[in-house]
Amino acid sequence: MNLQSVTGNKWVRGVAWAVAALLILWGVTWLAVPPLVKSEVQKIAGKELGRKVTVGAVDFKPWSLELTLTDLAVATADGAGQQFHLKRLYLNADIQSLFRFAPVLDAVSLDAPSLKLARIAEGHYDIDDILARLNQPAPGKPSGKPLRFAVYNVTLQGGSVDFDDKAVGKA
Repeated sequence: MNLQSVTGNKWVRGVAWAVAALLILWGVTWLAVPPLVKSEVQKIAGKELGRKVTVGAVDFKPWSLELTLTDLAVATADGAGQQFHLKRLYLNADIQSLFRFAPVLDAVSLDAPSLKLARIAEGHYDIDDILARLNQPAPGKPSGKPLRFAVYNVTLQGGSVDFDDKAVGKA
């Protein structure tokens, strides 16, 4: 068996092209997805919440469909501080996501979420603007079928909630 007979086989060449295409696709998505996800999360979440949203870093592994966001933060209404901070969000998608055309997450891990809430006056909180925005129906979008998704193995590690009752003057 010589090298020419192995490389001349149509099946071998087809498999080699398929492997090369897969490696190129992995490389392109490995390089392109993190900056795209970071900018879109900041833009879309900021628009929906009406607050500045920042993401520290994004890591994506296309060969295992793992996505990690670090230092996700939502600013306070005045922009002076952080209303919410998440040290790390880890998502492990299943290959079924591609076949079902719906997200299937095998694992979700939230590390050290921190939420700061304040009651400003009787019945009013510092997140009322966010809640009002989220309760508005989407313009031009009729309510249709519910979203399809599956989430398994959700873990929460650490975290804190700080509540400041400014109406009474107690933290």
